[in-house]
Amino acid sequence: MELTEAKKIADRVCKSAKKACSRAEVAGSIRREKQNVKDVELVLVVEDYQKLFKCLSKHGRFIKPGVAEVIDWPPQEGAKYLRMMLNEGVKCDVFIATEENWGGIFCMRTGSGVGPDGSPFSGFIPAMFKRWKKVSKGGKMTGGQPTLPDGTVLPVLEEKDMFELCQVEWVEPKDRVDCKALRPL
Repeated sequence: MELTEAKKIADRVCKSAKKACSRAEVAGSIRREKQNVKDVELVLVVEDYQKLFKCLSKHGRFIKPGVAEVIDWPPQEGAKYLRMMLNEGVKCDVFIATEENWGGIFCMRTGSGVGPDGSPFSGFIPAMFKRWKKVSKGGKMTGGQPTLPDGTVLPVLEEKDMFELCQVEWVEPKDRVDCKALRPL
């Protein structure tokens, strides 16, 4: 669907989610301002799961995450990922973050285009995570948070913190088209 229509839908669903969350934002291709959007993606910090389920159920039905088929599926309290089929006939992926990993999850779920070779694995986000591995001398990402080689998990309260840890310049979501957008500080 076109970006303007997708944004209206996403904003409506996100506004409902905010009633049960301390943070709720639209991510994915809508945040990147891609002209053609295939789904809605939200990132939330949930305060009350039952209230969230009630608020979101007004917009569609919960379906089984991780499968292509549309199979009704009850949402689970404490879930890190929910999927819905919205009333408008579009899928909605809901990613649950914490205050400590918000920046990493929001960055990751904003996503990026594919790399210069056409592969999503050489896109902006994989390149950023490779950069983290390099600057941390062997660190990795664990649950949306950068982790040092000794196992220390670093908080990433805001998306800009992820960029700073990776020692790269901030890149606006619409410009995260591929790995070439990453520039070291």
